[in-house]
Amino acid sequence: MKIRGKRSLISALVILFTWAPAYPQDITSLNTFSTHALDSGWHFVPDQLLSPKQLLPDSVKEIPIRVPGSWVDSNYESTAMGTYTLSVRLLQKSVSCSIHFPQIHSAAKIWLNGTLVDEPGVCDADPEKYKGESRGLLIPIPDNMSTFELVVQVVNYDYSRGGITTSPVIGPTSSLLHEINTQKGIENFFTGSLIAMFIYQISLFALFYGTCSQSVLTSYHLCNVNNTENFVAGKQCNGSWRTFLRQYHQPTYWNSP
Repeated sequence: MKIRGKRSLISALVILFTWAPAYPQDITSLNTFSTHALDSGWHFVPDQLLSPKQLLPDSVKEIPIRVPGSWVDSNYESTAMGTYTLSVRLLQKSVSCSIHFPQIHSAAKIWLNGTLVDEPGVCDADPEKYKGESRGLLIPIPDNMSTFELVVQVVNYDYSRGGITTSPVIGPTSSLLHEINTQKGIENFFTGSLIAMFIYQISLFALFYGTCSQSVLTSYHLCNVNNTENFVAGKQCNGSWRTFLRQYHQPTYWNSP
């Protein structure tokens, strides 16, 4: 009985936090460096792609939903589309601001105060016309706009978890661009590292199964270690591995093919 009571309590807490009422998000201040996550106040209309003109008061039932997160987390496992809405008030704004959507799964249309501002992919209920596109979005906010309404249509036929899965962020455009460029730089660094490792492994494969013997391949590794040690010590590296073999592995070098 105690175990059942604990399970009932946990289920009640999950339902409470999932369906807790959401309120419009107020941004108190935005200066040169501050950013705010738009992670509260979102509402959702499942299984319908509605434009701002169709979202008239009392015309449809909007349900509070958690963002970031998939609509699967709100018990809409069979849903393939839906419409998100959010009202934001900027109580104090001293710089040019934008909204950054890091990722939406998977095609979307975004309206800002009734104006269509971006459409990644082809957001269509027809699977034949639909085309998913996973990319970040940066939406500028006009300087004279202090209150705005976001309407986001989302369609997902590609991923197991659809919706606004990463929290949108509002802040100074310069700060958001700096964060985006930093993230891209990190991704490019790791991508380049993987490509370099792939080329290195291919070269080792060619040396081992090509014209060089295994002893020469071992000496090639020793040459790399020697050059790395010299580089760390601040010495001038000798880039020729054959010269290194002549100096330190003359028998191995001259006996190799």
